Amino acid sequence: FVLLAEQSPEVWRELIDVQMMGFINLARAVVPHMIAQGAGRIVQVGSDGGKVGQSGAAVASAAHGGMIAFATALARAVGRHPPSADTSARRRGDL
Repeated sequence: FVLLAEQSPEVWRELIDVQMMGFINLARAVVPHMIAQGAGRIVQVGSDGGKVGQSGAAVASAAHGGMIAFATALARAVGRHPPSADTSARRRGDL
């Protein structure tokens, strides 16, 4: 964990691209197929930092918060179709 001032914007972009945008891109790729076949489930597991923030991991916490918000919105959007999306936030040591 490093302080925000010690990270470069390139590191922030990588964190956001991998942690949040990776999940969004996955959903975009699979949801249409899940709707077409009438079944499917996306389960996103993030960290508790996305809900409450984590000291020394501000950008990662923001990315996890974005994943949680996206999964919740996605679940509402596809709720009228058979596929579903769920989100779960884990605290360190829950695994």
